[in-house]
Amino acid sequence: MVTALRLLFAGFLAASLSPCRAHAASAVTIWPVNPVLGSTARAAALWLENNDHHNVLLQVRVFRWTQDSTGDQYADQTDIVASPPMASVPPGARQLIRLIRAGTTPSDAETAYRVIIDEIPTPESQQAAARSGPRIAIQLRYSVPLFVYGTHAPAGAGEPTMVTDIKARPALHWHIATRNGRHFLAVANTGPIHAQLSQATLGGRTVSAGLLGYILPGRTMEWPLTGGASGAPLQAFVNGGAKRETIPAQP
Repeated sequence: MVTALRLLFAGFLAASLSPCRAHAASAVTIWPVNPVLGSTARAAALWLENNDHHNVLLQVRVFRWTQDSTGDQYADQTDIVASPPMASVPPGARQLIRLIRAGTTPSDAETAYRVIIDEIPTPESQQAAARSGPRIAIQLRYSVPLFVYGTHAPAGAGEPTMVTDIKARPALHWHIATRNGRHFLAVANTGPIHAQLSQATLGGRTVSAGLLGYILPGRTMEWPLTGGASGAPLQAFVNGGAKRETIPAQP
């Protein structure tokens, strides 16, 4: 059970504009943080737990996730629906969200989605913020990746409980891209499933101490480099594997 990363600030609810620290309106724990929907499954489970002292109102939406040369792109879709789409969760309680396949199983090996969970301000949460003294309460947005497998899914993707159950591997290679005097680490994925890279090092230098990012099948993603652009090998944990892997350079 892992507290989801709060990736985006949806807006500010200013109780006071005096100099003070920003304070999260509530603490929501989400698990699993990497849900998967197998090719033979109709739904996947996502749990939300309220660790705060007042009710939280959560809106859950699912967007199609693609990547292009400018980065991640999100679009409305009707293939996967969240049920219920709104949930009021009491303090200390858990809420099950079912991520349901709305139509027939597509033929794609893997399709990527993002589950966006927004905390909706309520009178109760605003009163709780006011009672705790001057501060800025932040309405939070949580983003959770969801990978859905179709009829051409790789081995292990029929009813997986996690990405590591899937036998197929991403096929990765890297190179250094240079634009306007800036250097970028470019990683291409020609494999059938996504790649999640974390704790990446290049030539022994840390590129990312935590999550570097995702590369969807058939895409290339770039990350800026600092402190020099030379050196090999590129090593990283891939899809939550047990040990750091060496990623080959582009031939």
